[in-house]
Amino acid sequence: MRNLFAVSLFLILAISASARAQSPSIPSDSTVVDSPLTSGFNGSSPQSAIAELAIATDGPNARPWIWGVAEYQRWWIKNTSLPPLITTGNPSDPLPGAIGQPGTQVIFGGNQSYGALNGMRLSLGGWFQQSNLGWEVSGFLFQQGNFAFGTGSGPVSNPPLYVPIYRPDVGREGSITLSQPFDPVIGTGGLNGNISIASQSRLWGAETNLFFDLATTSRWQLHLLAGFRYLDLQESLIINTYRNDTVFDIQNNIHDSFSTRSQFYGGQIGVRAGTSLGRLSVDFTGKVALGETHQSVSIHGSDTVSGTGFGPTTTFNEGIFTQTSNIGRFTTNDFAVIPQLQLKLAYELRQWLSLTATYDWLYWSRVIRAGTQIDHSVDLTQSNGFNAGTPGATFPGVLMDRSGFWAQGASVGLLFQY
Repeated sequence: MRNLFAVSLFLILAISASARAQSPSIPSDSTVVDSPLTSGFNGSSPQSAIAELAIATDGPNARPWIWGVAEYQRWWIKNTSLPPLITTGNPSDPLPGAIGQPGTQVIFGGNQSYGALNGMRLSLGGWFQQSNLGWEVSGFLFQQGNFAFGTGSGPVSNPPLYVPIYRPDVGREGSITLSQPFDPVIGTGGLNGNISIASQSRLWGAETNLFFDLATTSRWQLHLLAGFRYLDLQESLIINTYRNDTVFDIQNNIHDSFSTRSQFYGGQIGVRAGTSLGRLSVDFTGKVALGETHQSVSIHGSDTVSGTGFGPTTTFNEGIFTQTSNIGRFTTNDFAVIPQLQLKLAYELRQWLSLTATYDWLYWSRVIRAGTQIDHSVDLTQSNGFNAGTPGATFPGVLMDRSGFWAQGASVGLLFQY
């Protein structure tokens, strides 16, 4: 990521140097007006304000005809939500490890954070000569966010571990035992195993806009913008489970996989206002994009069963939360709204170079996320690894659960302009 930032910075410097070499010279007898537009109405005529607008556009304080920005970003995104995936419990409970049992404690599930994400944003823009119309293209990319968790039991099956599920086939909460000490009195237990859960998330996007200059003076500016925006959020959640039944010598290697992608395409409008205070300038941008989000979810699973108590090693196309009732790829489209607010500070180091600091807040009204696609209800009658593999079950289902999403954070960078 740092190398990519350095390369991009070099490219913008090269473009800026070329543009600087080709920029027209400024006549030495040009007049500089330092007062803001409002001073034209403070005891002077409105014609003074009009003259100042012309000077701000064409004089030595003229707006840059081309600019580029390279920024390092550090953002945070909304936590993802998971159902209870791992529990421990009391083997003496009527349904050990099931939700609602006296001894059950959830070890992993609920809201999970991907932490701070590092990224970069590149922007390039300019004004068409002899026109109040400008353009800008921009794109950003964040590193992949991750979280992971794993636990297991030793040969003595301690601690007891379970995967909690709701059993629609029997109408109650239940669990799949991963590890539990053998109880010779009731003849249950004798299992040990482990489970690991990992999730990834990546956000990126690009946009292109046209700007219309509503008003510009030596101190402030107001622009309207309109353009096209694309956003892309990809996530995955993988659950790997190993279960060893030492009593019957049966081993299960189970894999559950959920992958989601949300892609937004739409037009956007907005406004950008800015002011200058000596070397310091402040810009505020507010924009909203309206369009369609294409959403897809891919669900896959496998269960490799082996051991002398089972027979020849066999792999079934199913996991725990992934069964014949929900395995496959599914898509949907939703109307979505994406507002974004941005506050940017820039400090001029040279006439052509400024240091920037930016805060962004972005909201996406409709996305599909990997963690919320896990159906807690599992009808085990369809399972070949845990039952007879009877077809016709409808749980777990394809949830296609969608929700709002936000991202926010700070950026620092360099602005080059000519």
